[in-house]
Amino acid sequence: MKITVTGASGFLGRNLIKMLREDNRYIVHAITSRADFSRSTNTDDHVRYHDRDAIFTNNDEEIFYGSTVINCAFPRNSNGTEMAEGLEYTQHLFRIAHRCLAKAIVNISTQSVYPTNRTEAATEQSPVSLDTVYSVGKYATELMLKASCSSSDTNYTNLRMASLIGPGFNQRITNRFVQQALIDKRLNVVLSKKIYGYLDVMDAVTGIMTLINTQSDSWSSLYNLGPKDGYSIRDIAGFVCEVAEEFSIGPVTCVFEHSNEYSNSLLDSSKFYDELMWHPSIPMRESIRRIFSYETGVVK
Repeated sequence: MKITVTGASGFLGRNLIKMLREDNRYIVHAITSRADFSRSTNTDDHVRYHDRDAIFTNNDEEIFYGSTVINCAFPRNSNGTEMAEGLEYTQHLFRIAHRCLAKAIVNISTQSVYPTNRTEAATEQSPVSLDTVYSVGKYATELMLKASCSSSDTNYTNLRMASLIGPGFNQRITNRFVQQALIDKRLNVVLSKKIYGYLDVMDAVTGIMTLINTQSDSWSSLYNLGPKDGYSIRDIAGFVCEVAEEFSIGPVTCVFEHSNEYSNSLLDSSKFYDELMWHPSIPMRESIRRIFSYETGVVK
């Protein structure tokens, strides 16, 4: 089975490549913007790295013909110029994949296309509310893919992904809390009313793997992919304190402030669960344990 992954050096992309690398049944073309990454990792017979500009060259048929394309590439924190370049690149990617007769396309979108102040988990039928530049860009890629594939034989889906957590992704509060616990044995916790719908990156990977191993002509054009449960900041801090004890870090204390700030990033992913017969398997506590293991080098 031939798989093409863009954004292969990003957080989701590199974890996806890691799993694909473990199975020789997959012939993988990994596209990355990091030239150093592509040069240093071309050591496997069935995983081949390419610079991101490879889609503009004459070997694009080698990369895309008959492939299931998983688009993980998009500028996350960018200015207007970088966002425009990212959209142009995505449009070209979809056009080339279609021209080279790619088998199917999975576009990784985001839960942030839904209102951040929603009162319940968002379903695929929930209204779209684009509150950030990032969500505008991601929603634009969804529309591009729909327009590109709706009049062709290329199967596709837009996968609205929950906010991901896992080892090495330090922009998340889970990772920052673990690092605070290790350094200060104290967590500074702002007790807001936020509901966090975090999904462990390895659950995201296994969900995508389940999807691509399902007949693509049975896919829906849109899925949410997220956890079953949401957590408060108090829940997350509590798990960090408990897991710190397992790692013999010693007691970790919490210093609380209070805030009325509210947001909700939880997704209703029952459509994906039911149609793909898949469920996430890594609860928040285990995700935090994986982060502690990464930070300390100790496996529990």
